[in-house]
Amino acid sequence: MFININMNKEEKINKIMDLVKEKSPLSKEKLDTFKEVLDSLNDNNLNKLVAGIVFAEKPFTPPHKIWRIE
Repeated sequence: MFININMNKEEKINKIMDLVKEKSPLSKEKLDTFKEVLDSLNDNNLNKLVAGIVFAEKPFTPPHKIWRIE
């Protein structure tokens, strides 16, 4: 996943949602709720979330790769 900090908020949210859909078996209702939460975040907090996702994705290679959101 590549998210550039220069992307607008909608692009960042779409990238995050794509990753969550790929990695999670959540129902459509739960995905919609998660998207609402992302929409409510200000740019600073959204960037912190993106940084946490990238950190969790980058340092590990398969089969030791982990994925988490804190």
